[in-house]
Amino acid sequence: MAPLPRIDQALCHGYERLAAWADLLDRINVFPVADADTGTNLKISLAPLRQPASSIVQQRENLLRAATGNSGNIACAFLGELIGTRQPDELAQRIPNARDRARRAVIDPQPGTMLTLFDTLADSIDGSGWPADQRQWTAMTRQLETAVAATTAMLPDLAQAGVVDAGAWACSFFSKAFWHSFSRHPTPCAR
Repeated sequence: MAPLPRIDQALCHGYERLAAWADLLDRINVFPVADADTGTNLKISLAPLRQPASSIVQQRENLLRAATGNSGNIACAFLGELIGTRQPDELAQRIPNARDRARRAVIDPQPGTMLTLFDTLADSIDGSGWPADQRQWTAMTRQLETAVAATTAMLPDLAQAGVVDAGAWACSFFSKAFWHSFSRHPTPCAR
């Protein structure tokens, strides 16, 4: 079996990291409804990332068909834009459009959700391109962690429960594994 392209490996690694935390994400899920399903919805929605399709178009369609709940629709819209990326500079160019597509995936996009994380990511990459060294990676990671922590104060439901947004936290898990994998040529992803 031929090795997966680097972007596909990175998406798979991101999925695996997120899936490992799905139960905890369900437990802290309070927005937009405390229905304990964000982790499960993301695990279902992003499952197509574990097994790349025969084409970019097919992979995007697989994600759209699997998208479940607000978090799944937002994440699938964002990640669908990244499928097919081959180089870090190309990825940096796609992220603002991916963020915009994610915003359009829900009727009433709210700050304090995973959309805030995507805004921070797009802002951190804008103008500087893909992080080229460990110092830049560390700075970007800190910005994303700060954005996730800030979600608690952005939505009354999160502040009352004393938790961060489950979707934003999920995307930070996914992002760390994805970026490490995409930039470091990892070992093959389990399929």
